[in-house]
Amino acid sequence: MKKTALFTCGFFLILLFITGIAGPAGAAEMREMPPRTEVPVNLRLVDEENKPLTGEKTVTIEVTKGGLKDPAVLTSGLRIKDGIGHFVYITPATPGLAEIRIIDPETGKVLEAIVFYIIEPEPPTRKDESVLVTQVIGKAEIQPGARLLRSGEKLVAGVTVTAAADSWLNLELFDGSQIIVQPGTVLRLVSVKRGITTTGKEVRLNLVSGQLFVASQVFTEGSSLFQIRTPGAELYAYGRAFEVAVSSKGTEAITYQGELLMEDGESGLLFPVVQGQKALLPTGGGIPSYSSHRLTAEMREDILRGEGFLGKKSTAMQTFSGSAYQMGGSMTVRGLEGVSQTTMSLKPQFYNVFGSDYSFGLVLPFSFAQTTGRVKFGESINGRQGTGPLLDWLRFENEVCSLNYDFIEEGLTYGYGLLLGDYTSKFTRRTHFGLNIGEGLWVEVLAPWNIRSINPWDFDSASLYAGRIEETFNSDRLNLQLGLTYVVDNSIIKDLRSLLPGFASQGLAIDAGFFVTEAFQPYMEAAALKSSRYGWGMESGVLGKAGAFRYRIAGRYLGKGFHPNYFGGDYDMNTLSTLWALAFLGDPSFPGRPLALLDDPVYTPETGYYVGFGVTAGKILSLDLSFENGNRKDIYFPILTGKLELNLLRLGPVPAVSAGFDYRCYQFSKFSALPDANTICANYVEVMLARGVYAAYKNTYIPLTDSHLRELSLEVRWEK
Repeated sequence: MKKTALFTCGFFLILLFITGIAGPAGAAEMREMPPRTEVPVNLRLVDEENKPLTGEKTVTIEVTKGGLKDPAVLTSGLRIKDGIGHFVYITPATPGLAEIRIIDPETGKVLEAIVFYIIEPEPPTRKDESVLVTQVIGKAEIQPGARLLRSGEKLVAGVTVTAAADSWLNLELFDGSQIIVQPGTVLRLVSVKRGITTTGKEVRLNLVSGQLFVASQVFTEGSSLFQIRTPGAELYAYGRAFEVAVSSKGTEAITYQGELLMEDGESGLLFPVVQGQKALLPTGGGIPSYSSHRLTAEMREDILRGEGFLGKKSTAMQTFSGSAYQMGGSMTVRGLEGVSQTTMSLKPQFYNVFGSDYSFGLVLPFSFAQTTGRVKFGESINGRQGTGPLLDWLRFENEVCSLNYDFIEEGLTYGYGLLLGDYTSKFTRRTHFGLNIGEGLWVEVLAPWNIRSINPWDFDSASLYAGRIEETFNSDRLNLQLGLTYVVDNSIIKDLRSLLPGFASQGLAIDAGFFVTEAFQPYMEAAALKSSRYGWGMESGVLGKAGAFRYRIAGRYLGKGFHPNYFGGDYDMNTLSTLWALAFLGDPSFPGRPLALLDDPVYTPETGYYVGFGVTAGKILSLDLSFENGNRKDIYFPILTGKLELNLLRLGPVPAVSAGFDYRCYQFSKFSALPDANTICANYVEVMLARGVYAAYKNTYIPLTDSHLRELSLEVRWEK
């Protein structure tokens, strides 16, 4: 009687490796193979008489590194019929030894071991390439430098980009591959290189948190590599469209076209994710859980557009002659101490006009007279009915330069904010230029040019001019960013300096930042102000991000006649507050704090500090707090600043709601006293009534007159 148990002594295995290996393999024989290579293995079990086994049997397949084309075999085993079995082994992603073990599950005996030695081929000659930022929707930050990212910029390896909770980025690689960076994502460019020959390109990304959608070109030829590292996993792309997400649950990969390989960072095991599959590798490693989907790449892009991303060819727009067009509008009711005003406007928008890089929006205002009930075209300009500016915003972007004419609602910071930080202009449009001179070298200018009215003509240029030159140097271990900022004031304050010479008219700053890791980025900045004297100050500290948390800690030296962030924040509002306080002119219906008179004896040399931290919980919550102080006894310090944003998604019949609160308290003493006469604060609540239709309520406290400016608006809105 023939013995058919697998543990019988007379049995032996014949293993034939069809791809890359010729002939039968002995148990002790080691095979050299390149990484991430599929090796079909034909398994034939015979008895002691060298005759095929009959019947069915399950054997266990174990791998020390690498993976199987069918990952289910790792958990359920390989079914053998009449002694014949087949599986496909995927060699590991990294060099070194790897072993396959074929085990009898009944006895635990290793029937055969197959050993591989993985050798990394000599990499081809490559050259560094940049990544083009083709679109920024909302707010995104680049490190090193902690500055806002702009469309048209070119990014180099070593930088990190962070998309805010409601913001999107579109990146384009040198071969045309597209990467959509979704809200709340932190992404580092590790390596972006092109092969000197036609093959051998390399793209390595580090997805710290968040989610990416990638529509890539072919990365299967030669030694080309597209790698995405996440906390706990490595992914290798061979597909044309896929998505990767990092959350508290782990790393999830979704393939829409082609195939991905997902490597567990703990065990080194590889798991394929083919077209139509989703795989979630849990935090801490293990075997991923698989599920299926029926989405195509085009369907997923449509979904992303519905969630807020607008590509250049968004289907939400009407197109004509290479252009894209949308119509929106708003109605706003403003009230101040019992006096209200109602304004309405239509806002047609034109994108990529006639296929060019120009986009612009118009604003057609209508005023409503509450006493007569009449609606008239135009708005009040210096007491006269006029057309208003008509031009709402203008944008031009390409790889070399950019032009943006619009309100500055998100804070603009040059350097680290010692001279100009978080500058906003929410009530007056500003003109912003940018020029990409070369790899890593960027020049930009902020000008106060603003069209207040076409008829009668009214052009405003009375505010600050700011210019910045920035250069980034990258190496394998360290990234250095150097910057130079110059600011000059062109407002009416300059005419008062003969009477009150303590107002600063110019400022100059130099800064340097080092990107060591995402969590540790030391920096320093020195700045000078020109008033009746020259005053200078210096700040040195460290900032960074770790997961959902961010921080900044710095020490300061403030010389005689120097005040930090003199030109930052709501500088235009502060200028008006100064004029009101001096009783030269003024309308009390604005928030602000008078500018510092730097020749005041209180501005003696001092030391101080700045401490700030923030936390983000996905797309739902964002909180930032900062505290800065010194040993001067002026009307500003200590200063407490905070900002809270909350976004709740639509849930059944309950609409999506966004709310926010921000404040800046001077001479802060205790939380129980907030808000007081030294606090400038604002809050808002916004409800999405339907897709693109929003109702919003805003309330701004004006401490100068202890009053509130309230706004209620209804808008049909789109993303610019």
